[in-house]
Amino acid sequence: MKIGNTSIVIRPNYGKIDLKLFVGQIPKEWDENMVTEFFSGYGEILESQIIRDGKTGQSKGCAFVKFASMTDAEEAKHLIESKHITLPGVNNVIQIRWADGEDQRLGVDENTIPKLFVGSIPKHATEENLRDVFSLFGTIEELVLMKDPDGTSKGCAFIKFKKKEEALIAIRFLNGNVFIAGHDKPIEVRFAENNKKKPTAPAEEVPKPIPTPTMQSLPFYKYYAPDGTPYYLNPYTRQTQWEEPPPGSWVYPEAPEVPYQVKPFTAPRLASPTSGEVKKQGPAGANLFIFHLPNEWKDEDLYYYFREFGNIVSYRVMTDKKTGKSRGFGFISYDNPQSANLAIQRMNGFAIGSKRLKVQIKKGDDDEPPSNEMSAGTKFNPY
Repeated sequence: MKIGNTSIVIRPNYGKIDLKLFVGQIPKEWDENMVTEFFSGYGEILESQIIRDGKTGQSKGCAFVKFASMTDAEEAKHLIESKHITLPGVNNVIQIRWADGEDQRLGVDENTIPKLFVGSIPKHATEENLRDVFSLFGTIEELVLMKDPDGTSKGCAFIKFKKKEEALIAIRFLNGNVFIAGHDKPIEVRFAENNKKKPTAPAEEVPKPIPTPTMQSLPFYKYYAPDGTPYYLNPYTRQTQWEEPPPGSWVYPEAPEVPYQVKPFTAPRLASPTSGEVKKQGPAGANLFIFHLPNEWKDEDLYYYFREFGNIVSYRVMTDKKTGKSRGFGFISYDNPQSANLAIQRMNGFAIGSKRLKVQIKKGDDDEPPSNEMSAGTKFNPY
C-alpha cells in the first residue's frame, strides 16, 4: 500500500483480545464445565472458574468466565442483561460485568467508545489513505481528517470503529509502528480523550503536544502485571521499572504485539534426565531464566504461569539433588524468541505472595545466573 511516496506493509490482524467477565446469581450446583457449556453459546470460552468459599470449598453462586474475544464477551453481556435471565434454583436475574482489573489490563473499560485519535499524519495524506490502513482492522463507521479553514490538513484525524475490540487491535498494531513519508515520527494512535462522555455539540479536538525526548526524557511503554499493578518498559535498554518515569518522558500504552491464543492447561511432565541426555531447547533468544520462584513451586506451576505466551518446548524448576527442594529458580524454553520476549514483558516483576519474579533471556547453554541470585559456589546448568 502507498501513502504519498512511501510504501508501508501492515499485517492485518486475525487475532482476538480476550476479556474476563464476573458472573453472579448462578446455581451453586454448577461446576466449571456447566458454566462453560452455558456461555459457549455466546462465543469461545478460554476458561471458567467457580468462586468458592475458602473454608468449605462450596460454590458462592458466582464465577469468572474468560471469553477469547472481547466482542463476544460484550455481546453476551448485552444479550443476557436484555433478556433478564434467571437460572433454575436462583431467585434473582444473572449479574454480569467486567471482572475487576480488566480495565487496567486492557486500557479500556465498559464505557469506552471505539473512537480513535490519530496524530503525526503528514499533510499530504488523505482520508482515503487512512481508510486503507485502518480498515484492515475492522469496520469504520466514521473518519474525519481535521483541516484548517483553508483546507490544509492539521496532521490529525478521528476514526470511529464499529467495535471496541477492533479499535484496540488497531492501536496495538499501528501506534508507533508506521512511518509515513514527510515525518520522522511514527503515527500516534490512541483512544480519543472524550470517549467516555459524548459531547452534546460537535467540538474540534486538538491533540496535546508531545514533548521531544532528551537524555532525561526517554520513551516508556506502560504495562500492567497480571495483578493489575502498572510498570514501565524502556524499549532502548529493555529494562522494566515499577516507578513512574520522570516528568516530561514519553509514556505510551502497551507496545504492539500479536494477540496470542491461550491454550488449555495440559502441562506435560518431563522425563527425568538420564546421563548424557540433552534437554530440548528453543532457538537463540527463546530460552529464559526465571528467578525468585516461590519455594513450593513444582514444574507444573512454572508451566501454568508461562503457558499462555507461546508454545513451550521445555520447562523445569531446579531442585537440590539431595533434598529435592526447589532452589528458587528455573527455566522455560519456547519455540520462538517472540514468545520469550512477551513472557519477559508480562511476567518480569510479577508478584506472587511476597516474591516478585525476575525473568530474563538465557545468555548461553552453560551460563550461570548472576552471583547475587544464588548462593556462592552454586553451579547452574539447566540441562
